[in-house]
Amino acid sequence: MSHCLRARALQAGEPKARLAVLLCTRPPDRKRRRKWRDASASKPAPRKQASSRALATAAKARVTDAANARAAEEEAVVNARIAEAETAIGKTRDAAMTNVGTIAADTAAAIVERLTGKAPTAAEATAAVKGAA
Repeated sequence: MSHCLRARALQAGEPKARLAVLLCTRPPDRKRRRKWRDASASKPAPRKQASSRALATAAKARVTDAANARAAEEEAVVNARIAEAETAIGKTRDAAMTNVGTIAADTAAAIVERLTGKAPTAAEATAAVKGAA
């Protein structure tokens, strides 16, 4: 399709013609083609590269700081829950340990009664359990 036909098709609103114009944007002669190719392949200026790098580094630092702050907040919440659980476990363990002494004294009294036929007093059973520990 020549340039004139493309222009007419584009004015007519044909979508294929619009695509053809977008795909074929090279100038017709060799000198212009070479200039166009050289201009499209040029690298960004060093200042632009430096500012782009600086912008990317700053954005990465911002995201990293935000993620670290969020992780620290979540870790604080988890540590608080762990401390509460350890406190509850400690209270339960202490309550169970107070009952262990009573249970041991009762068991010792029952064993002595079964073996000798005579039940010891509660003070004697408690003293025997404390002396064994």
